[in-house]
Amino acid sequence: MKKSIGYALLSSMLLGSLAPSAASGADAKTEPLISSYETEYGHSSLVKSDGTYWIWGMANLPSVPTQLQGLTDVTATFGDNFLKKTDGSLWYWSKATQSTGMNLYKIEGIQDPVDVPFVYGDNAIVIDAKGDVYKGSQSYPDYIPGPYTKLAGIDNVKEVSLYGDSLAQKTIFVFLKKDGTVWRTDATYSTFVQAQEIVGAERVQADGVYLKDGTIREWPSSYNVAGYDKVKGDWASTSSIPVKGLPERLIFAWRNGTSNVAIDEQRRLWFWGATITGWSDGTTMNSQPAPIRLTGVQDVKEAYVAGRSLFALTQSGKVYEASIELRDMPANAEFKLLASDVVNMKPASKHLLMQKTDGTLWGWGLNKYGSLGIGEDKEVEIRTPVQLQTPIEVVLNGESIALTNGVITRNGQAFVPLRSIFEKLGARISWEAESKIATLEREATGQTAAVAMKINLKDGTTTLNGETVKLQNDPFGASGTSYLPLRFISETLGAKVEWQQKAGKIVITMS
Repeated sequence: MKKSIGYALLSSMLLGSLAPSAASGADAKTEPLISSYETEYGHSSLVKSDGTYWIWGMANLPSVPTQLQGLTDVTATFGDNFLKKTDGSLWYWSKATQSTGMNLYKIEGIQDPVDVPFVYGDNAIVIDAKGDVYKGSQSYPDYIPGPYTKLAGIDNVKEVSLYGDSLAQKTIFVFLKKDGTVWRTDATYSTFVQAQEIVGAERVQADGVYLKDGTIREWPSSYNVAGYDKVKGDWASTSSIPVKGLPERLIFAWRNGTSNVAIDEQRRLWFWGATITGWSDGTTMNSQPAPIRLTGVQDVKEAYVAGRSLFALTQSGKVYEASIELRDMPANAEFKLLASDVVNMKPASKHLLMQKTDGTLWGWGLNKYGSLGIGEDKEVEIRTPVQLQTPIEVVLNGESIALTNGVITRNGQAFVPLRSIFEKLGARISWEAESKIATLEREATGQTAAVAMKINLKDGTTTLNGETVKLQNDPFGASGTSYLPLRFISETLGAKVEWQQKAGKIVITMS
């Protein structure tokens, strides 16, 4: 199931985590544990094996995986905002513009979706298991989904893609049917034209078609680099042509509409398409129409382009990176080792996610809106892979707690947002923005002693009932959220904290 235009190879994942501290008091002891969760994931969402759904890394959203409450029966995630439940229904979520909450909507009239291949503007395309295709839209300001209608004139569809035809100045939609034929239409969806020159298609992606015989065909597009004279005329009469200069049979190919990579039967890597030079208004897409074999990496399993880099994953689990920020891509382009023990990768436009053999998920690239899931939303370029935070659910007296931003673990210790849990444990919380001091107070009741705690997020100084205590890890701020140590404060307030490793949950009991 593709997560967005041009990206495929969605697979089940194992996510690792560090357990929260098992210590009481000032968290003087840690018990680092590894826990694995079988998940399906996308660029900014994932589904754990327990059916819970987690989001991060988009505008005004959490910067670490954070549970979307009320969902425990999700089986698949499509794109950034669509999900499928166990009953086969399709749902869409969006952030409420006037609050911190989320809206969740059922898409009526669609059963057993298999893909939401892309959202085009405010419109989305959905394919169901029968091969019917539906078109719908999301309206401003809260992106409430409108009615989805079945497209007439096309059926038995396996995949849908799109590309920009620079000749016709149109966006062209490409439909691959289950019988291997390929059909096209423009944004009106009024006429579907079969590409008669294509037989035995296996996949469609951007402006390319991959055939079962291991060859590739492509159409003229916005950044077409096929190296041939474009046929004049409207889009309907334009034919695809074979990509020349490649080996007879390929075992892997990927394209994003500008740059293209392929792997042949000897697991050698090929590149053609656009390289990038310049920045901002001076950015130039340099056409390199003839495929070249890149000799700097061997035994390649997968390859993608993200940002201005080309990534190659080898059979041995090593990821190598080469820059495409140059006028021409040379055959002897330098590849640098980026990571080891990687089982698969998932590219986005400007960042890359990698799964390692121990189940952990790692990110590289532009951390815009917290897309790397590390707890920061600063728009910085991260060139050394960093581990995403693990999705950890917090349960209080049997109730799953909604967090404004997910759990962050540091050195095996779990931290949660300031107001997420502790008020539910009976504490009054105040926050001094200038001094960055959080105060938690609870009066004595019955056999429960009074608690007065002050935590300085500037220097980590913490006092409990007037006495200074040393925390194992200092509290901190992340993405505008103040984070405090969960176990220390919860147990100080009289709660029992249990880390359920297998389930990936922190269970708090308060009588």
